[in-house]
Amino acid sequence: MNELVNNGISVIVPVYNADKYLKRSIESVLSQTFDNFELILIDDGSTDKSGEICDLYAEKDSRVRVIHKENGGGSLARKIGIEAAIGKYIMFMDSDDAFTKDAFEKAHQTITKENVDIVQFGYSKTDSIESPMPTGTGDVQLFEGRDALLQIMTKKSPNLFSNLLWCKIYKSEIVKKPQYNTSIRTNNDVPVIARVFYYAERVAALDYSLYYYVQRKDDNNQSITDELLKSREKFIRSHLRSFTDVANFFKDKDEEMYKASLKNLIAMALSAIKEKGLSKVGKKEAVWVIKQHKVIGNRFIPFKKRLVAVMIKLVGVFINTKSHKI
Repeated sequence: MNELVNNGISVIVPVYNADKYLKRSIESVLSQTFDNFELILIDDGSTDKSGEICDLYAEKDSRVRVIHKENGGGSLARKIGIEAAIGKYIMFMDSDDAFTKDAFEKAHQTITKENVDIVQFGYSKTDSIESPMPTGTGDVQLFEGRDALLQIMTKKSPNLFSNLLWCKIYKSEIVKKPQYNTSIRTNNDVPVIARVFYYAERVAALDYSLYYYVQRKDDNNQSITDELLKSREKFIRSHLRSFTDVANFFKDKDEEMYKASLKNLIAMALSAIKEKGLSKVGKKEAVWVIKQHKVIGNRFIPFKKRLVAVMIKLVGVFINTKSHKI
């Protein structure tokens, strides 16, 4: 217990109906070359055999802890895992992905040697963990947390950091510090990343791939991830909710961050309004975003985007949206 608190890793995995892939994912953790860790599996009300699989591994290995809960979405499941974690460091994994065998060892070595709050490492997008993993140089670059967050928000060079949770190791205190919005059920990495990087003093980018981001296939060999992205309605509305949360977080805290997050949010909102296939409800959500942040008179918004907002108002898109909220 003391070793885990002083120097170990808590690995948090929200689980929902992943019984086809879960064993492989858990095995990738239990076979690590670095063994000072706990694996926290949060069964988010699964209706398949995922919960049983979690319990089976907990019975066999004392490093595995299982929390069963009613279905409430990935954000809430992750929050419960964060609260339960006792390791000095935290890592995340999706229940259908996997780590390389030396992932914990290399990530832990980097975060302790460089004495930083967060280390981002590389990942391989693949349909099989049997595929060769492109490794990298092993080089480490150091940044202030704020500078790294601006890279994420603006995509400006060197753009070494992503808004993905699972390709990183974090000091536990950084992850436990913020309050999180657990109502965001999809695309919920973005609000968490914004908060932890905002509170981080120093971060590192490790040029080495340690994670398999697995593209699941359905019965027709169609990528499930790709299929979800094709659902423009779900994709756009989930992004609106995530970027709204980020903008609201920075609004009264940090003018530069608010400006960067607002540009992303308004670009998404204006794109949504112009989207032909988006439902009326979806468009109302986008319009509400524009009204909430007073886009037309907001000095942080580029003139062209404010002009588009004026045109939208003139053609009456704002009708009957006063009470709508995301």
